[in-house]
Amino acid sequence: MRYWPIVLPLLAFLVSFAFTYPGVLANADEAKYVRQAAAFAHGRAQVEQVDPYTGEVSLVRPSDFPPGTSLMLAPLVAVDVRLVSWLPALALVLAVLFTALALRAAHLQPWYALLVPGFVPALVMARVATSDVISTMFVALGWWLFWRGASETVPGRRRSVHWLAAGLVAGLSLLLRETNALLFAPLLVGAAARRDRGWWWLAVGVAVGVGARLLVAWLVFGDALFIKEAGYGFSAFALLANAPMYLATLLVLAPGGLVFGLAYRGLRRPEVVMTVVLVVLFYGAYEYTGQTSGWLKQLVLGPRFFTPLLPVLAFAMGESAPRLLRRLKGRQYLLPAAAGATTLLAVAVNVGFGHWTAQQAEIMQAIEAHVPQGAPVLTNAAATEKFVSELQGYPIRGECRPGVPPPPGAWVVVLQRTDSPNWVAESKKMEPYMAGLHAEVVVDQQFTGTDHLTILRVAGAE
Repeated sequence: MRYWPIVLPLLAFLVSFAFTYPGVLANADEAKYVRQAAAFAHGRAQVEQVDPYTGEVSLVRPSDFPPGTSLMLAPLVAVDVRLVSWLPALALVLAVLFTALALRAAHLQPWYALLVPGFVPALVMARVATSDVISTMFVALGWWLFWRGASETVPGRRRSVHWLAAGLVAGLSLLLRETNALLFAPLLVGAAARRDRGWWWLAVGVAVGVGARLLVAWLVFGDALFIKEAGYGFSAFALLANAPMYLATLLVLAPGGLVFGLAYRGLRRPEVVMTVVLVVLFYGAYEYTGQTSGWLKQLVLGPRFFTPLLPVLAFAMGESAPRLLRRLKGRQYLLPAAAGATTLLAVAVNVGFGHWTAQQAEIMQAIEAHVPQGAPVLTNAAATEKFVSELQGYPIRGECRPGVPPPPGAWVVVLQRTDSPNWVAESKKMEPYMAGLHAEVVVDQQFTGTDHLTILRVAGAE
C-alpha cells in the first residue's frame, strides 16, 4: 500500500489508544477545560459552587483558558464526559494527515509528516483534552490550505477559496491559544509583502476568525480582549536556562527538527524560517517549563509547547532533509525505519501512559466509593481538582484552611504528592492540618510511588 508509512503508525496509535483509553482526567488544566465544557454543554459559562464553610452559593467560571477547546469538547461532554479524550487523539491523526497534504501541495514528500506522531510529548498530549494537539491540527490545516492556494499556477477563484479558509483557520485558532498567531503571522505578512494576487483573502479570513474570537471572549468572559494571565514571565535568563532542554527537544525528540527547519531553502523561505525562529525564541524565553511537576513530567510539560510547531518543522524537513542527506549511505532505509520506530513509539507511549492513568483511576474510584456525592468536601484543590469537582458530583467543596475547623459532617480529601520538591513541600503543609483534626480516618493509602490519598470523615457525617 502506497501510504503505509503513515497509515501504519496512525492505526497502531488509534488501536493502542482505544485499548488503553484514559477514562480519567490527567491534570488540573485538563479538569478546567472539561469543567468549562460541561458548563457550555448546559448552555452556560459558569457553574454553581457551594462554600462548605458558609453554605453560600456562588457562580464561578471553571476556566480562564481560551474557550475554543472547551467549546469543541462540549458536544462530547453532553453525551458522556468520558469521551473527551477522543478529541485530542483524533486531532493528532488529522494533524498528521493535514501535514502530509501540506507537503504534497508544495510538491514535497508527505512522509515527513511522521515527525508529528514521532514526537513523544505529542503522543502523550494526544491523551489529554487540552489545547496542545488540537492547536497542532489547526496549524496543519491552515498550512495545508495556504500552500494549496499558493500552489495554484493560475491564481483565481480556487486560490481565493483556499486562502480565505486558511485565514479563517488562522483566526479561529486564537480561540484555542493566542500564541497560535506566531505560526500564521509570517505567512500572512509575507503574502502581503510579496503582493501575491488574492492575498487580501487571507486577511479577510483572519479578520472573520479574530472577530469570532473577540465575540466568544466577550460572551464568556465579559471582555472581548480577555487574555489568560501567563503566571510566569519571559526573560533572557530563561532563554539560556531552557536552551539545553529545548535544544534536546528540537534535535532529539523531534529528530533534527531545528536544524532542518532553519536549513529550509524552498519557496517562501523567509516566512517558513521566521515561523520556526519566532516560536523557538518565544517559548525558549518563557519561564515555565513544568519544573514544579518533577523531572519526568517536565520532559513533556515543557516540550509540549512545541507540538503546534511540528507541522512547520515537518514541512521544512520535506525540502531540507533530502538535500542535506543526499549523500547518506543507506538513506533508502530511513523511511521504513522511521515508520517502524514511530509505530513502536506510539504503542509504547499509550501502554506506558495507560498504566499511569489506570493508577489515577484507582484514586478517583476510592474517592467516589467512600465520599457520598453532594457531601461537603474539603481538599487541597491544586492536587485534587481533577478528582473532586462538580463533574464527579461534588459541588459543595472548598480548600482546607489551617486554623479553621471544618464544618460538621464534612469530608476531608487530601492527595499528597512527592513527585517534585514543590509537591513535597505542599504535602508537608497538610500534615499538621490533618493531625489536628478530630475525624475518622476512612482511607489512608499509597496508590503510586508518589501519590498518597487520605480521606477523613468529620463528626456529623452520615
